[in-house]
Amino acid sequence: MSSTNVSYFKIHPGFNPEWIKRAVDIGDKAVIIEGYVCGTVPTESRRYGLLPAIKYATSRQVPVFLISATQKPDEEGYSLRVGYASQVEAIKAGIIPLETPTSLDLPEVLRTLEEILNQSDGMSVVRKKMIDRFCKPGYDDRIANDMQKVITL
Repeated sequence: MSSTNVSYFKIHPGFNPEWIKRAVDIGDKAVIIEGYVCGTVPTESRRYGLLPAIKYATSRQVPVFLISATQKPDEEGYSLRVGYASQVEAIKAGIIPLETPTSLDLPEVLRTLEEILNQSDGMSVVRKKMIDRFCKPGYDDRIANDMQKVITL
């Protein structure tokens, strides 16, 4: 799915990471990835791992945001938390996990991201505005802390 400036990809077994690179190459300004329900994406597979595609996008100043496929946030209002080694690897590659939107919020995420892209220059500004809108206060500290305590599968 692609809107004016943003590509959206729902991850599934067999998802081809080259699609993300193609979105960047055709000029999309941001990418939203809907990961698995637990908030992970494939990272290890040579053929299906997303790390090279994430690095490719971010090296070209195209932010890559991650939302969870869950349709219901937990009791604290989070739909995505960092807790798995694959999430940490994806974050190190440049993915930006958004904490509060669920898959049902995708239209709002797309609208918001397009508005931000139309008003802002630079990946760091877009990242900050998306985090301010779709993450709880203290995001950067929480992500850094969560990355230290991961579950290795």
